[in-house]
Amino acid sequence: NSASEGEGSDRSGSLPAAAQEAIDATVNATSKPLVTVVNGGGNVYLWDLEPRMDAVLWGWYGGQEAGRAMAEILLGDVNPSGKLPVTFEKRWADNPTYNSYYDDDNDKHVKFTEGIFVGYRGYDRNKTDVQYPFGHGLSYTTFALSDLSVRNVDNGDNTVAEVSFNIRNTGSVAGAEVVQVYVGKDGASPVERPVRELKNYDKIYLEPGEQQTVILTLDKDAFSYYDVTEGVKDFVVDNGNYKIEVGVSSRDIRLTGNLTVDWHEAALETPVAATKAHNLRPSAVKAGESAAITLGIASEVEIFGMAGTLVSAQSNTHRVSTGRLSPGIYVVRYTVDGTVYTEKLTVM
Repeated sequence: NSASEGEGSDRSGSLPAAAQEAIDATVNATSKPLVTVVNGGGNVYLWDLEPRMDAVLWGWYGGQEAGRAMAEILLGDVNPSGKLPVTFEKRWADNPTYNSYYDDDNDKHVKFTEGIFVGYRGYDRNKTDVQYPFGHGLSYTTFALSDLSVRNVDNGDNTVAEVSFNIRNTGSVAGAEVVQVYVGKDGASPVERPVRELKNYDKIYLEPGEQQTVILTLDKDAFSYYDVTEGVKDFVVDNGNYKIEVGVSSRDIRLTGNLTVDWHEAALETPVAATKAHNLRPSAVKAGESAAITLGIASEVEIFGMAGTLVSAQSNTHRVSTGRLSPGIYVVRYTVDGTVYTEKLTVM
């Protein structure tokens, strides 16, 4: 409805008056189960109406085949398995951005007072009761999770842990569930951390009675934060104890385990020799471009972030590739004819 919702404006979370009147009239006219279909680009406050409803189907903006899709779900031809990508609060004042969302003084500046506590992170931090949590979504069947195992792994890459568990379709129809792995620091941290953060997930399709073992991995990024310290300004692993939670939404946690992280980055050591500088041409390149090693072919090339973190390794090449690097300043250590050189390389 362009009269109440569009790209250039924000609509109220309240139902339009006509919709409210239609629901009231329907409830008063029948004792049959009431199923509500909502078409909208975001939350609509239903907390006072929900007790009068038997089910809610959220249609979003489904396009020209939306009617067919919703009819197939309502008639039971398709078992829904969608999940909310956001949290639906009960009222606008509950939103973590409530006190700083609008430019009240019209100075064209808005402060992000919520910091990293956006969405479910903010609701968890504030212990806010919500209408529908992040990751929520029901189907015509049920699922049981069991036998959680959390273990440290060292595969020689960035993998830190492996999370495994069983999921069983305990209902009478085939369906799918999105299992979600959340990570939360258990103890002190150099920075303020969320209660939990989604770090991996998978969608599992099961027939009635079928069981499957799910294995999901967590890499070092799952336990990292951005260090704003001058001279670092990079993601660093926050070692220590963590709570590992597996659920079907951010507020429906079914399994809980623990993990101790003791990760050590590959550190930049003092070079064996640096007999000549400025062998990389050019010394500043655009991301995706490469710099030539003018001394010849390097048997080994290692690229480190300014915090000493190894971010890329190459071999037997006369060029330094930056295809996977973000803009920034890097230290390149390379070996030509047995001699080790180090230089800075700027990626723009």
